[in-house]
Amino acid sequence: MKKEIGISILTILIGWSLVAFVAGNEILVPTPVQVFLSMSAHLMSVSFYIAIFHTLIRMFYGLIWAFLSAIFLGFLGIYHRPIKEFFKPIFAVFKTIPTISYIFLVLLWFGRSRSVTIVSFLVLFPIFYSNIVQGIEGIDSSFKNLLKVYPAPKHIEIFKIYLPLIETYLYAAFKTAFGLGFKVSVMAEILGQLPNGIGRQLQLAKLNFDIPNLFAWTIWIILISVLSEFLFDMIRNKWIKKKLY
Repeated sequence: MKKEIGISILTILIGWSLVAFVAGNEILVPTPVQVFLSMSAHLMSVSFYIAIFHTLIRMFYGLIWAFLSAIFLGFLGIYHRPIKEFFKPIFAVFKTIPTISYIFLVLLWFGRSRSVTIVSFLVLFPIFYSNIVQGIEGIDSSFKNLLKVYPAPKHIEIFKIYLPLIETYLYAAFKTAFGLGFKVSVMAEILGQLPNGIGRQLQLAKLNFDIPNLFAWTIWIILISVLSEFLFDMIRNKWIKKKLY
């Protein structure tokens, strides 16, 4: 598996180098070496870490609120079926609205300071909600009947019984939401012209025609997304081993 990944990366670098050589203009296509030098310079700059921190914090606020709201409305709909049916068409609309529309409307209504968090919430909420509802509905009916015979307080049912049973769905939701939320947050920062964050760095690189820097930040976004998936998988595997042993 590692060998195939290495070959794939090497193929991309060779293809990239050939395209840069044919273009013969770093303003159009910088070489991998130029981009690597920009990335190395980033690692030595405090502003690099500050930009990533601001973007992640804005995204995390939206992600946490999306998760908590999805738990509340998800279980409210499970315990009260009419509420679930009432919200079904609303959530269907939520999932079909383009992200760019969310960004423009949020910027218009709430201003740029809170735009990233609100947009992240609107985009990520349907992911958490649908996974929570699907997970609960997928629980064996005999188990649900057992809870009816031996009822427990609602907070015990939710946090001690249901949530552990749907942890696979929650894991999938968090893994998808983090990667998507991170990229959406960068887009919202660019369009909202926020003073700090990765979006601001991309915008500055574009304005200054610093294409190697633009490529470098794009690769950092990809690497952070890949790293997040790796960390989620690692945490998941350790959690499974802990439960088994």
